[in-house]
Amino acid sequence: MSGRLPHASRIERTMYLRTLIVIASVLGCAAVVACGGSGRPVSIANTGGVGGSPDPGGDGGGSTWTFATLDDDENTGYQPELRRRPDGALAAVWYRKTERFGSCQLPLKEPKPTDIWEIVYAEEVNGVFTSEVVTEVDLVSTPTGVSLAFDDGGAPLVAYTGGPHSEFRCGATNAMISRRSGGGWSHEIIDEDGAVPEMIFPEDVAYCADYQDACNQGGVVGHWPALGFVDGAPILAYRDIHFGFGVDAEEKSDVQLYWQGRLVTAEVTAGGGEFSRLAVGDGGALHLAHFNRHHAESEVTGVFTDGIWVIHYEDGEWSREKVVSIGSIGERIGFASFADELGLALFDAKKGQLVYVARESGSWSKTQVVDARGRTGLSPSLAYDELGRAAIAYQRCGPAGQQGADCLAVDDSLHFTIQTATGWKSTTVRSDARMQEGLYTSLAFDGDERPAIAFQESFYDSIDQVVRRRLVLARGERP
Repeated sequence: MSGRLPHASRIERTMYLRTLIVIASVLGCAAVVACGGSGRPVSIANTGGVGGSPDPGGDGGGSTWTFATLDDDENTGYQPELRRRPDGALAAVWYRKTERFGSCQLPLKEPKPTDIWEIVYAEEVNGVFTSEVVTEVDLVSTPTGVSLAFDDGGAPLVAYTGGPHSEFRCGATNAMISRRSGGGWSHEIIDEDGAVPEMIFPEDVAYCADYQDACNQGGVVGHWPALGFVDGAPILAYRDIHFGFGVDAEEKSDVQLYWQGRLVTAEVTAGGGEFSRLAVGDGGALHLAHFNRHHAESEVTGVFTDGIWVIHYEDGEWSREKVVSIGSIGERIGFASFADELGLALFDAKKGQLVYVARESGSWSKTQVVDARGRTGLSPSLAYDELGRAAIAYQRCGPAGQQGADCLAVDDSLHFTIQTATGWKSTTVRSDARMQEGLYTSLAFDGDERPAIAFQESFYDSIDQVVRRRLVLARGERP
């Protein structure tokens, strides 16, 4: 691996150095880099391995977990999405940052460098994962989601933000779907400019017109894609932030759908569309969850926009509702369905808690606090097992994390919890004082109904002074 790449920010370096100083003190070392006499102070292997321990209050339905590295590149594992293939094996897709750079030239501006990222797909065959690069994208910040689904024939489709720069913003700006067929991947632009005049809700039409028809103009689309299939046809939800410039670009963003072979607008000019997740229910019912962080009274719905919204398509009718009023939730939404039940898991950043709310027969239950130990519930991923029990994978920060936004390696851990008749039963999947576990997580049950978690794991290399990141798969016992 090459050394001294600028992958670590000043804050990250400070966090990890503090962590290593704590470890050095415990071991009685005089200096961090002198521990052990020579060589690297941190050497972490991850071929196989066993871990897991019960949390207070239960054993989580099985506390033994095995680990395998899916990608050991030094800067990988961003936004992973783990899925069960139709044949019961697992597959995953994620972002990996390369050491190469691109360039963007906007009108009347100096050229700007861009980072080149790879989108990687891996699938399991006879217990062994093989990976391949789907495509490359230019970005100027961290990725904004990638999504994986399978068609009726078992072929994988990957949705992401790709394509060229727009007129006013550098980096990928198109909503894209790539499909694997034969020995390669084909790439399709779903939307490149956000000009989508058809709207799901009639009341949105006048509102869009009042706002200078902005919901049908622009060139920055495809952020936070959510991909699924309904009646054998792909459906894609994504964010449209119009031209991508101006102080209100994010606040006036739309939520759009590729639906039944055409484009429609699902939510206009209200700021939503972050962390979008799709769930397909019985009878072709469709549910789309998305987050809106902007606190403004909607001229259409008459309620404040900040919170988690869910758009439903049931029995041929569309509806929308705000399920949780909240202004900050962390990195993602946990959202899934089982029969006629929907589950929603999120991190309440203000209270530092993991919470869960369910919808059954059209009604949402009271919000449950699942875990309130430390600053807990970051990056939640939700899935149901074969019995219809909700399960969540998430990151927990310890007492140090309670004091601010930092989450030190010595204090953080990866957890799995499952809902039973007597309450939530939780397991500590991974807790290593040398590493951070679970900044990004994705949970799925394999064909044997064993829980599996793809998560990013990182540690600070004080010799090269970089944060090294990799993608790990944890697999537990059947609950």
